Amino acid sequence: MKNFRERLPDLIPDPRLQERVQTTLQVALAEIIREQEFEVFHQGDFTYSMPQLIGLRNRLARVPFPVTGVTHSIDPILMNSRYLELILAGPAPTTGLSAPAQVLRQPSRRGSAGWANSCGRGRG
Repeated sequence: MKNFRERLPDLIPDPRLQERVQTTLQVALAEIIREQEFEVFHQGDFTYSMPQLIGLRNRLARVPFPVTGVTHSIDPILMNSRYLELILAGPAPTTGLSAPAQVLRQPSRRGSAGWANSCGRGRG
């Protein structure tokens, strides 16, 4: 966490916005989700634990919040299994994914249609 805090000014130059960024140990995540109200929670790599984060939010958050993530993979088997996990996690209308490059957008768009449609029926 110390390394991230040291790099934060490079990522977010505005000191006022830096104050809004919060880091925590993963072991404390459930307690923090219960106690704090988030404006948004960004999961840097959705293919790893975004479905679990959505499940925690749905079970523990007092006030629902958007969960976002970035896709870094175009592996069709991995991506399809992750989209299924996202559907089963109960995404909210504010759940979102982004792709950092045009090459990732097209495969992601095709595979994400099912979970994107399920977001309107989310619990969050």
